[in-house]
Amino acid sequence: MLKCRWLLIALPYLALLSNCCWLPKEVAQWAVDDFEKHEKQRNQVHFKGTDRRSSSPFITGDGLRDICNHVCEDANRCRMYPDRVKDGDCVFVKTDFFDFFAKDVTNRISGKYIVVSHNGDLSAPDGQNDAPRIGMPRYVASDVLAREYAAGRLLAHHGQNLWWVNRTQPRPGKLLYIYIILDHDGLIDR
Repeated sequence: MLKCRWLLIALPYLALLSNCCWLPKEVAQWAVDDFEKHEKQRNQVHFKGTDRRSSSPFITGDGLRDICNHVCEDANRCRMYPDRVKDGDCVFVKTDFFDFFAKDVTNRISGKYIVVSHNGDLSAPDGQNDAPRIGMPRYVASDVLAREYAAGRLLAHHGQNLWWVNRTQPRPGKLLYIYIILDHDGLIDR
């Protein structure tokens, strides 16, 4: 329940602010109270550098990372233990590391897993067609994901900035887009 409640949080707060009736007033008030409680706790902790804690109860890339069992991002240089991924585990991949993750990590994961890609500017699983023009790398990792889906190891990929260019296989139905609801660095005052 604790890990799933963040899904209900963003809309109630907006509903309370706009006097709308999206959810019962009690639920909206609970969301605001819960957020304020967490903010008091967050403000008591001091970090050097970037604050990467979850912004619970709001949905952010850092919050998605927080609920995943394994993390591949710049903070750990994608030094995760693929052999420790068990059936049903969630792996968070910063989109800037997606090409590396797909080509160098997935082949060492034996369990059935879910991927969440977020917190980056690059597209996943493939680089955008106009990537060189806008100064970003061009890569194709959808072939690796297609093999993982076909093998039954990749259960789903939830991602920000999804881009599928695989010409030989259609985009799997389990490639699901995550909307950018709140920027992990910009809209929430830490």
